[in-house]
Amino acid sequence: MSWNTKPLIKTQGEPTPQAYDPTLDIYKVVQSTQNALWTTLKDEAGNFLGVTNGKLNIRASELEAILSASATVAKQDVIIQGINKVEAVLEKIRNQETVRTNSYIRLSTEPKPTTEEGVKEGDDLLDLDTATGAATVYVFYSGEWREI
Repeated sequence: MSWNTKPLIKTQGEPTPQAYDPTLDIYKVVQSTQNALWTTLKDEAGNFLGVTNGKLNIRASELEAILSASATVAKQDVIIQGINKVEAVLEKIRNQETVRTNSYIRLSTEPKPTTEEGVKEGDDLLDLDTATGAATVYVFYSGEWREI
């Protein structure tokens, strides 16, 4: 059978985080590691992508392929310029002061927080609809709450 004919797993009447296992032809509850969901990445051949010094190996191999091909000096200069631009942006980010934002949770029957209450650019709000149980996320931007 296919994944779209199998029932979802529910806990207390609500769908649970899950993934379809085609080998067993069932949905299985997704397990977390260190309180987070993890994903493995594979290349087009099905090989797992590794990480070296916090960087995906795929990027390193792509650059090696470009550089080891019959690249002209001009092409290499373009690549080096691109790398230098990325490094400059990363350095800017590293040197910037971290901006602390606030997170708010409100019921739909309550008013949204205001700047008088300390709301500032980048703050986020989780608005819980008391009638439906649905949740909406907003970010405070340009003086107003904007749904994302």
